Amino acid sequence: VIPSENVELDTMSSMSPLQWDAQRKNLLAARFMDGKPVWRAINEDTHEMTWLRQLEAMYDGFYVHIFNWTADGKRALVGISGDVSDTEYFLLDTETPELRFMVAARGWLDPNQMRPMQPVQFEARDGTELHGYMTLPAGFDGETAIPFVVFVHGGPHGPRDRWAFDPFVQTFATNGFGVLQVNFRGSGGYGQAFEEAGHREWYGKMQDDVTDATLWAMEQGFAAKDRTCIAGASYGGYATLAGITKEPDLYACAWGFVGVYDLPLMKKEGNVPSFEAGRRYLDRVLGTDEEELLARSPARQVDRIKTPLFIVHGAEDLQAHFGQFHFLREQLDKHEIPYEWMFVEGEGHGFYKTENNVAMMERVLEFMKKHTAKQ
Repeated sequence: VIPSENVELDTMSSMSPLQWDAQRKNLLAARFMDGKPVWRAINEDTHEMTWLRQLEAMYDGFYVHIFNWTADGKRALVGISGDVSDTEYFLLDTETPELRFMVAARGWLDPNQMRPMQPVQFEARDGTELHGYMTLPAGFDGETAIPFVVFVHGGPHGPRDRWAFDPFVQTFATNGFGVLQVNFRGSGGYGQAFEEAGHREWYGKMQDDVTDATLWAMEQGFAAKDRTCIAGASYGGYATLAGITKEPDLYACAWGFVGVYDLPLMKKEGNVPSFEAGRRYLDRVLGTDEEELLARSPARQVDRIKTPLFIVHGAEDLQAHFGQFHFLREQLDKHEIPYEWMFVEGEGHGFYKTENNVAMMERVLEFMKKHTAKQ
């Protein structure tokens, strides 16, 4: 399978990017992410591909994934998902024929209340083509710029934003915010060279790509210049603090969730530097120059912050170690920078208890609406 220009093999997913026949001996198709996921077939004239294409026609506008077949090719487990709904699972019986609903990942959500996600592309300041996604709230007329959230994905090297249901994105969009996501240099899915272009570019070109995405949304008339926030989790939390220290006049507010804020500390604390492969990884993507690491650490630049800031962390986070949160607070307090914070016991790298997620997002929305309200 040879991708066309600007179409990347979608390998960064919990779902296999490959479709096999019922005996799992012959590869039938590979999934590419040309903005939205598409199946590119090696052989269309097979029993399995015929059923895949029929299901795609039935669920136009959604993504169909056949997880596996019974050995006789008579039954299959099917997933249907999209930008406005999480995966629903069905049992396909090709003899009846029947598609029987089994379970939904988030069955309580109404897709009609969710907001569609559209692929976008634009150029960075050096001409590099960047791709991302925009989700607009109901009522956007295309004439008046609106409050926006630039939502930065974690990872950062390998993971990427994709066309799929995202609860954070939908929370923002259904509460009146436009949402912009960008696959900055270092993101996965665009080839090895693009991913490696982010090595040793934390606070550098990776952050410039986020800035350029923000400015593009403003210049295109989507994002209001004085009502746009930056937010993200894990590396996205790092990029959030990098955004408001490197571009102190650009954002109206900032929310950092389970983020890394100091690179020398990242090399000492947490589960990544606790084993040799992790240490080699950090040396490869961050470098080993101590002065450079300090210069690329947002926690060391907090005296530049003018933006209202809200930081949230889990007390048991060993990935973006909870020491990052405490160190950032020490620096903010030292420089008398005002901020809001939330530190939750019993949570790690991301919140898993419903009550904690609800409490956090209620505060996040209140915080963002306060700082993006029309004056």
